[in-house]
Amino acid sequence: TSLATDPDGKPERAVLLLDGHATHFTLESVQLAEENNITLIKLPAHTSHILQPLDLSCFGPWHKHLGKALVSYQ
Repeated sequence: TSLATDPDGKPERAVLLLDGHATHFTLESVQLAEENNITLIKLPAHTSHILQPLDLSCFGPWHKHLGKALVSYQ
């Protein structure tokens, strides 16, 4: 798929939500995001369990079952 563009043909701005891990906010990553018209938004500390509902409803249970399957496979 192609990205949506504005009338000048530039890619429309995208938003990327990140947790506060230090590796996500290096000078290189911030510059790369800006060059590609991406806004980086840092989630407040200790709120990812509230602000990331798919972690609770989808990926959390999936990860738990995957872990059990891997243990039983050994």
